[in-house]
Amino acid sequence: DYLGEPSKYAHCKHQNFDVNSHKEIPNGPMTYLVPHGGTKASGRLWWEYDGMQRHRSKPDELTGKYPDHLPIEQAVYKLLIPSLPIRRAIRESLNEAIGTSTINKPTVVALHPRIEHDMLLHDICNEFMQLNLTKIFDSIRIMPKFDLLFVAVSKALVDGKPPDKMSRYKDLMRIALENKIVLNQARNYGVFGSKDQKGIPMLESGTSTTRKIEFPVMERSNSNGLKVVTAKSLRVTELVASVVNFFTALEADAFVGVRGSTFSQDVFSVRYYQHQDRGDGVGENNFVVGPNGMRQLFGPAEPLPCK
Repeated sequence: DYLGEPSKYAHCKHQNFDVNSHKEIPNGPMTYLVPHGGTKASGRLWWEYDGMQRHRSKPDELTGKYPDHLPIEQAVYKLLIPSLPIRRAIRESLNEAIGTSTINKPTVVALHPRIEHDMLLHDICNEFMQLNLTKIFDSIRIMPKFDLLFVAVSKALVDGKPPDKMSRYKDLMRIALENKIVLNQARNYGVFGSKDQKGIPMLESGTSTTRKIEFPVMERSNSNGLKVVTAKSLRVTELVASVVNFFTALEADAFVGVRGSTFSQDVFSVRYYQHQDRGDGVGENNFVVGPNGMRQLFGPAEPLPCK
């Protein structure tokens, strides 16, 4: 019984399901907090969700806008609000990145470039994306002036050693190396900056922000009833970092994402539906960057072009 004892989750065995052999395969110590890809029903769940999107397959001929999601989906999107510990940590990271600026309300643009090594090698979905970070940065130059660029990216999968199989693709190896160099230049000098000229500050906060978060939980064995746990103690640092990136992108003044990414797709849709009722226009400040440049997205996210 792990209810109220979250520290024990780390001892659980997560099971992967082989759809070919119809057998469960042990996958080492993980946590039941990880929701995807680990149960018998995961495949069925995906196809049921995909079926819910069939009515959205074609855009309106006049406006180009895709139909809204089903009411139940819209309700879920509108309910996605981060907990207080996560909100505080995100705000702290944003304030630190902006520094001692005298700007009363800095303009923040969030970018999800999806340039990690695994996507460079994904020969189905990556055809809808711009894989070169230099060209992505060039696309966002045309945006109205902003004060901070938040980038939702996995450092390990950009800065780390590419998979061995990538060595067979010289063009991808070149792009991976260039992306790493460009990302590091932006860290050191700011976006569009150089040794001689300071650029726009850039923030990558997922993992670093996650380290600041402490979650109070109820625990029956504790006489006080409360215990503080961290993502690290639960072995879910990467999962919580992704959640932090997601909610940071939601709160940005504008969001630039990609087609073919479920992360970008959900950010697009949550921003659209949550701001729809507020009438502040932020939900329309969504942009898609791809091989042919950047365009504004009106309405909810387009259906995934790859499966």
